[in-house]
Formats: sequence, C-alpha cells, structure tokens
Amino acid sequence: MKINFNDIFFTCSLIELIGRNTLRKRSDVVSLLGKKNIAHIYAHADTLHCEPIAKTADTFIELCKITKGDFDNVAACKYAVPEYWAIGKVYARLIEDVHDGDDVVETLLNVYKSPISDMISNYNSDLFYQSRGFIKEFFLSNGCEFEDRNDHCPALRFRGFTDAWEQRELNNTVTFYNGQTYSPSDVIGTSGTLVLRSCNVLNGEIVLSDNVFINNNVVNSNNVLVGDIIVVVRNGSKALIGKHAQIKQAMNNTVIGAFMTGIRSQLPAFMNALLNTHLFTTEVEKNMGATINQITGWMFKKMSFNFPNNDEQQKIGKLFEVLDHLITLHQRKLDKLTKVKKSMLQKMFPQNGSANPEIRFSGFTDAWEQRKAKDLFESTVDKNHPELPVLAATQEYGMVKRDDNGINIYHDKRNESTYKRVLPGQFVIHLRSFQGGFAHSSIEGITSPAYTVFGFKESEKHYDIFWKYIFRSDEFIQRLETVTYGIRDGRSISYEEFLTMNFLVPSFEEQKQISTSLLKLDHLITLHQRKLEKLKKIKASCLEKMFV
Repeated sequence: MKINFNDIFFTCSLIELIGRNTLRKRSDVVSLLGKKNIAHIYAHADTLHCEPIAKTADTFIELCKITKGDFDNVAACKYAVPEYWAIGKVYARLIEDVHDGDDVVETLLNVYKSPISDMISNYNSDLFYQSRGFIKEFFLSNGCEFEDRNDHCPALRFRGFTDAWEQRELNNTVTFYNGQTYSPSDVIGTSGTLVLRSCNVLNGEIVLSDNVFINNNVVNSNNVLVGDIIVVVRNGSKALIGKHAQIKQAMNNTVIGAFMTGIRSQLPAFMNALLNTHLFTTEVEKNMGATINQITGWMFKKMSFNFPNNDEQQKIGKLFEVLDHLITLHQRKLDKLTKVKKSMLQKMFPQNGSANPEIRFSGFTDAWEQRKAKDLFESTVDKNHPELPVLAATQEYGMVKRDDNGINIYHDKRNESTYKRVLPGQFVIHLRSFQGGFAHSSIEGITSPAYTVFGFKESEKHYDIFWKYIFRSDEFIQRLETVTYGIRDGRSISYEEFLTMNFLVPSFEEQKQISTSLLKLDHLITLHQRKLEKLKKIKASCLEKMFV
C-alpha cells in the first residue's frame, strides 16, 4: 500500500505533540494509543488536521487515558528545541522510506518501537538533523536492535542477526602484502611511483603531502587497490603503530613503504571499522616489540578477532562508510570555514603599515585612525562586591563563571571583597600571555585582584566585540612580546607597556559591521564543530557496541 505522506506526517506530528504534552517516550505513546487508534488517525488525518492539533492531542490523551510520565526531553535540551512538526517529518520520511508492505501502521509501530526512536528524541544529538538517507541507513536497511549480549555477540546488532560471532585469525580472513624497500638513490621527482608512508595517513584518511616518488624500475611491491587498508607497522613513534587508512579511489603507480603493511579483504569496510576499535588497539599493544616500535608480519597475521557472517559484516561496513562520509564532509566544511575566517581576519584589518583594510563593507571609505592604547582604554578597580559570581579567565570563551568552568580552583571566599568587579564589555588581562592573555567579558562578576580590568574611555565610540577579535588575533599576540616580562611559561603582560601600543581604529559603525560578520562566521564554525563532535561520538559508540 502506498503511503499518503501528508497523512503520515500529521500522524507522526500528533504522536510527537502527545509525547511532549504527557512527558512520555514516543514508543510509550504509540503503545498507549494502540494500533486501532493510530490507524484511525492516519485514515482521517485530512479531517483531523482541520482542528487545532493541540485540541486533537488532548482528545486522544483523554480517550486513551495517557497519564503524565517523566520523560521531559524538551527540558533536557541544551540547544534550540526542534518543532514537533519537524520531528514528525523525520519520522514520516523514515516510515515512507522503509515501508515495503501493505500495513502502514505496522511499519509506523516498528519504527517507533525501535532504538532509533529514543535517539531521535535526544535533542542534544543531531540524529534528527541528519540526511534522510543516513537515517534510513541507520534504521531499517541497516535497522538496529539491542540483543542480549554474551561473549560472542555484540551489544548492538542489525535486525535479523542472532548467531554468535566466530573467532578467527586475520591470516585466515584477509590477505597481507608487504611494502616497498628503496634507497635514497631511487627517489626522483614527481613522475615516478608514489610511496605511501605514515605521513600519508591522517585521521583515517589518505593525505597527499610530503610525498616521495621512486623510480618505476625498482618497484617490486603490489600497487594499492581500491578497498585496500594500509597500516603503519613500524615507526620511531610508538603512538603511530597501527595507524591506518582505506584506499577509497584508484591510485595508479602507488605502493606502500617498507614500514607499512597492506591488507586486502573481500569486505574492506567492515575490516577498516574493526581496525578502528579498541580491540585492535589492544592487540597492537600486546604485540608491540620490546625494543623496536613495530608489529611483525607474523604477529599481525596471528591476531584473532570475532567475525560475524558476511551479510552482517556488509551491513556493519556500510553503516561505518556512511558515518565516515558524513564526518569527512563536516570536517571539510569546518576546515573551509576556518580558512575563510583566517582570510577575513587578514583582509578586513589593515596590514603592513596601510591605514585601510583590503576588504571593506559598502559605504566605508575613511582611513582608519591611529590611536595609542592610553587614549582608548582605562583600567578600573571596583571592589567590595562579594555578592557577584566569581569569574575565571579562559582563552577560548573569555570570562566565564568559575562554577561553570569545570576546574576546581580553591580560593578563600573571605577574600572575595578584595576581588575586582568586571562589567559586560570590559576586558581582563590575566597573567599568562603566550596565548593572548586578554579575556573579554559578556557577563558581570568579580575576578582575582591580581588581574587588570579595563574598559573604554569613550564606550560610545567602540564596539567591544571588535576589540575582542583584535586581542585574539595572531598579529596582536605577536606584538605582545614587546610588553611582557618574566620567565617563558609564566610571562606576564605589563599594562603600562600595553598603553604605549598603537592601534588602527575605524568608526563605531564599521567596527560593528566587521564584528557582526565575524560573529556569524563563528556561529557557523561552532555549529559544524558540534555536528562533527556528535557524529564522532555516534561512531565511537557504535564501534564500542557493534564489535565483540
């Protein structure tokens, strides 16, 4: 039976709203509604949606006697709470994608009663925000169920697989090949055979940097093929042993170096995921040479792991391919945004003695004015405010509440009356300078009397966020070397010397325009960082639970 998307979308949105209103897990909601009522809602969605959905939710809550629970995922959300319509659409798309029978409601029940339902309800993850294809892969075409775990079964498995995994030596599962030995005289320009070494493996990916090419005539090792996994087996750094990457595209005239081993497998995606687990790390540590940082070919081949049948291996491998692809995409976006920001910081501020930046917003043409810091800033010493929260200086986040900092630094509360008051928009010079040492504050509080607190003499002429970017710039941190004193790891900033420094200053409006642009970029960077971190956490959790 073909699904009516609008009707299933309304049904799922209603389930989501009922769950929020009753503080119930969505799996509980569908159980309490029952298949008959859900079928009624789906069949009459075109009529029911004419009424306010909140009223319809109340009707079914009363009809099915759904009492209050304690699952408040909205209150637990640390970020923007997605609308119930948005979550309803996620479920509706998934149901549409995985439905392959006549009973639409049965497919709905299967989706809501699967582990993915709780994962979608975790608004602090971004599973609900992932692509439609990824969520489908994660669920039914790669549908997950928690099984009772024993010594030969993982904690998390794909639906339909229950057999125990079988322990095998790698030598009986994959094919190994050795790397290329060459001498310095064999190395040529860039027209020979590329030799992949440890420096060409970064974060599980092949990177083409610091490349070495050798004469084609001396090559006697296998050319790498798509799907091969290359592993570092000997290196001066112990931490690099076991580092590996999968060949994901054809690489003609390419071999691996002598300190690498190649693995060729019928199911390379599964094997690559297995080598990402703690199980492989443990085996590497057990088989590491006592005096030389290496694992020999014999030791590598004798390593034993548990393997499922080929069908389950294929599904596991496919899941990790999807995760790795998403992680790579977000990492590339993050790297690109970081480069854009670095370029903007260079081009939107004057360089090399110029009084004008390379890039400016429309309407701004005046030269930036050179001013001494002493004409712009003034220090403040405002004590006797023990009622205010104690602030800590951080390089990344500026001034934060000490209780939120996660670092337990002892201080005598009786001395808080001597602490200096900090106002929003002011800056604090803390003791160490090798990372900048100027912390911006967006909150009111008190801080150590050893710190210097300063603000603007004419606050109406200065936008504090603009100066936050100035004080965190590489160019300013380099200039600080002229106004610091003390030993290397504890260099302190002389405020008096800082006041002698010169700055180029634009108008207030241009300061604000520049700051707004950089803040938007920072927001995008933060979003991609969070997405990347969440994807990595999902991958780490799957690696932990899907292997044994």
